[in-house]
Amino acid sequence: MSVFKRKGSPFYQFEFWHAGQPYRGSTKTTNKRDAQTYERKKRAEVESGTHRNVAGHTVRDIFDRYYRSHGQKLAWKASLKPHMVALEDFFGPNTRFVDITTKDVSAALDSYAATTERKNRRNERTGEQTVRAGSPTDSTVNRRLAVFRGIYLKARDEWELPVGLVNFKKLARKEPKERVRHITKETARQLLRELGKHMRIALMMGWSQATGCRLGETETLRWDRVNYDIRQAEVFTKGGDTRFVDLNADALAILAMCDRSRVLVFDSTNRRKIWEAAVRAVGLEDFHWHDLRHTFATWLGDLANHITVVMTALGHSQIATTMKYRHVIRANVKAGVAKLPTLIEGPVVPLKRQDDKSAEA
Repeated sequence: MSVFKRKGSPFYQFEFWHAGQPYRGSTKTTNKRDAQTYERKKRAEVESGTHRNVAGHTVRDIFDRYYRSHGQKLAWKASLKPHMVALEDFFGPNTRFVDITTKDVSAALDSYAATTERKNRRNERTGEQTVRAGSPTDSTVNRRLAVFRGIYLKARDEWELPVGLVNFKKLARKEPKERVRHITKETARQLLRELGKHMRIALMMGWSQATGCRLGETETLRWDRVNYDIRQAEVFTKGGDTRFVDLNADALAILAMCDRSRVLVFDSTNRRKIWEAAVRAVGLEDFHWHDLRHTFATWLGDLANHITVVMTALGHSQIATTMKYRHVIRANVKAGVAKLPTLIEGPVVPLKRQDDKSAEA
């Protein structure tokens, strides 16, 4: 009998083997005695043959079920689908999902990391998809791992299907420490002027800079999510949830210049090509779209002088994520300390040091 707690879940989990086949999942209870009863019942079902024969589910079965029930509802489903298709092709659509092990997932990630071409985003109007030279970063490889992990956990914990042993912690690649790159207001104006040749992308940049939205949050913004009454917009986050961003005068002015006949606020067609050309034209190096978000946080931190204000504006759930901007907040600490109220009355007389008294004697 094996019931145990897994970190991150309040429920007891069960695990046992029968005829060389692993069976594991959640007991959906926080009481150990009830969990043991659940495990005995599940074991009896398996041994008697009344348990569902789920061991035969293929990779395609599980992937299709995941996408229908969960994946297609995510705001980032366009990015999710290519990862799922590539993983299915690598494992084989008819491979039993339960047979996938740590070694198999590791091989899939190594194969992805070794690719030398990357696909650009599909053109919304023509449907054309081009490729560019380059290999995926460790962060991108980890995103593919996260896709498989989401499917794996859904199958194991929610659908209670048998799964193989996969050590996700061992498979995760070490990502470089995120750098914080920001630009000055004058440089931002120069970049906007350069992008003015392509007003669609200039409007996108202005919005990202005024709100701190990620690229995905900007590209998926819908008109029906903009509330002028309370000056807020609801954007789809990278995790599939939503968050609210406050609209300042710049953000409202940008919205006034956008096409209201579209479902999406912004048209990002050929954004990458136009953006990279503009960055080169103003003489910037190693400056990415996401750095607009860093710039927003830097400017806001310089004005707000409190890390929690930056945290809320960026939509971070943990203060640790925002702490990479602490050097910006620190720049104003000295000025703030200087403004503290004084308790000293009258003229300040310098204190004499001990060696000064010795000299007088």
